[in-house]
Amino acid sequence: MMQINDPAVQETTTPLFRLAFRPFFLGGALFSVISLLLWGGSLFYGARFTPYGGIVWWHMHEMIFGFTLAIIAGFLLTAVQTWTGIKSIKGMPLAAFCLLWLAARVMLLFPDAVNPWLAGIVDIAFPLVTAGLMANCVLRKKMWKNLVFAPVLLLMTLASGMMHWGVINQDYALAHQGAYGGVYLIALLMVILGGRVIPFFTVNKMGFEKSVPSKPRELCAIIPLALIVLMMLSGLNNQLPMAVAVLAGVSFVANLLRMVSWKGWKTTPVPLLWSLHVAYLFIVLGLLFMAMHYAGLAIEPTIMIHAMTVGGIGGLVLAMISRVSLGHTGRPLNAGMPIQFAFLMIVMAAVVRLLPTFMPSLYNSLVLTSICLWSLAYGIFFIVYLPILSQPRVDGNPG
Repeated sequence: MMQINDPAVQETTTPLFRLAFRPFFLGGALFSVISLLLWGGSLFYGARFTPYGGIVWWHMHEMIFGFTLAIIAGFLLTAVQTWTGIKSIKGMPLAAFCLLWLAARVMLLFPDAVNPWLAGIVDIAFPLVTAGLMANCVLRKKMWKNLVFAPVLLLMTLASGMMHWGVINQDYALAHQGAYGGVYLIALLMVILGGRVIPFFTVNKMGFEKSVPSKPRELCAIIPLALIVLMMLSGLNNQLPMAVAVLAGVSFVANLLRMVSWKGWKTTPVPLLWSLHVAYLFIVLGLLFMAMHYAGLAIEPTIMIHAMTVGGIGGLVLAMISRVSLGHTGRPLNAGMPIQFAFLMIVMAAVVRLLPTFMPSLYNSLVLTSICLWSLAYGIFFIVYLPILSQPRVDGNPG
């Protein structure tokens, strides 16, 4: 990472707030565990828990816009400093920004104490501010290629806003539309980022010959998925299901070819690599399930959503934050046994969460097992990385 900070200044900043990845990776991981345990306790054990929007709305919204968006903000607001050489948010401004994210989480947990309009405004302010902070650095350096992430964050704001508007007006179809749009926006972001970093990390570590990506294949991997996102947010996915099926099919084939070119099957000795490839495979499977569902085959929407969310998003987030946290704190890129175990647990959580489609009689047991496996995986990350992310870099550099 490019070091652009004055070490003397950095030493006065609490390590936790020296760069955005530190608090948001820890906070997002811990929040995912808490929110899933609350969800499981309410759903299956009758725990008295009535969050904003009801338990189903809250679960969908918070896993997309609470957990995942926190990780995205931490990653992008750290990466933009590397890309542009311009100082990113840190210190007290970063602490205040974290409080904005946390305030929205608390407001949605205790809806009786907060006006729903206020809760919605505070919540959607987070992706808006993230987009603004990132775009400011990119525009100042005129790095137009990296500006693509700002529109994605603005669409995330729209999707979250749709979910809030759906609750306020009791239009739950609109709320689901926003949730699905949010999931596929994140999938789009991961396809864009994954296409950059996964082959780069793999080539560097494994010593493969660097190949030039096929431009038509890259466009077919990304553009159809971007069109699907727009159809989800506009509601056209229900009116033009075959169009969605074709777009998902094209993106599935292109992303599958992408994965083959990355040679992920050769990365099994390196946990920080195979975890990325396996997680990306779940995104590819999610596209396949989507194509089958919208083509009219007997594929339930839940399997395409949970392949994307638990396997794709959950797996890729865990793999990326484990790697980024090591690199940006000056540590060797080696995953210890606890994190290797966490990688296995998140893969198992994804597989188990897909099984109720084929074994509906075991729905409760399988979903609870998946919740426990996810909580174990991210709980391990939090415990292992708490001292890493709350202490200064081991090499003495700022950041």
